[in-house]
Amino acid sequence: MSRIILPTTALGWQLLIKGIKAKHVADGAASPLNVFHTENGFDIDAIEAKAVSAVAHEAIFFPAGLNAEENFAERNKLFNPVFKIVKKIAQFLKKLFANNVAKVGEWGVTINGNKIAYPNGFLPKKQLFDRINTKHTTFAPPPSPLVGFLTENLINMAQSKTDADAAEVQNTSGTANKNLKEQEKELRENDLKDVKNYGKKATQYLKKHHESSPKKLGQYTIRVDDSPRGSRRRKSKINPGAQKTATGCLIGGLFINDGFTELNIFKGKLAQGTPIVLRPGEQFGILEGYSTITVVNTSATVKGSYSFDINL
Repeated sequence: MSRIILPTTALGWQLLIKGIKAKHVADGAASPLNVFHTENGFDIDAIEAKAVSAVAHEAIFFPAGLNAEENFAERNKLFNPVFKIVKKIAQFLKKLFANNVAKVGEWGVTINGNKIAYPNGFLPKKQLFDRINTKHTTFAPPPSPLVGFLTENLINMAQSKTDADAAEVQNTSGTANKNLKEQEKELRENDLKDVKNYGKKATQYLKKHHESSPKKLGQYTIRVDDSPRGSRRRKSKINPGAQKTATGCLIGGLFINDGFTELNIFKGKLAQGTPIVLRPGEQFGILEGYSTITVVNTSATVKGSYSFDINL
């Protein structure tokens, strides 16, 4: 039984609505959609406007998401080594105050019983580093009991503070970009509610209308899987800078970049020749010869993701 292949991104939905409308307008009074629109109260111009608005929000959503991922990756790169130092210092202090472990708390470290309780989340961890560093640099009377330990283990607290402060800047930017991403996602999804509702109902109506000649659906840019075994959509993630191979791709189906990074796709099992470049949210109609696709994530820091229709 044939299956309508629907898009998953705002851009994909806009292209579908644009194709349906173009065919509808071209057919004029003879369009089978006239009665469908009248009976169901659909205004295709309003639907298309919602699709355009959704694409505008998506155009902000994807870069914001990429920026957030890059910010957090850089934050972790800067701060993870710093927090390893924090743990080493905390363990050293625990050994130093072996007969009075509670004194470790004077350095901002939480002690539960005889165990150190490390905080979760970047900001609490950064605050712990700041408390330890402040105690160390303002210790009275000097010198700080950490001096010998830091010297012996080649730990540079000044550099650690520089890295921790830079990590906090990245965290602030990442949080702002994440909030923007979520805001634009909500606005996009609000616009897409009506678009998806119309798109799903209109494509099913047209499929039924053209039951004896399903190839006519292509005139509306509607993609149909009429393979005997059927198909489904497979999702996959790809690491930064990595290369993966997608096999069993459905000819006539969709390959969709639904992640935050730009993807290069190549025909066959090798990343050679001129790639098809898919920016975030873009889709590729799978052509003859592309049943096997090699995917390359062009980002060196952020994971990508994509989905594609496959034969069962």
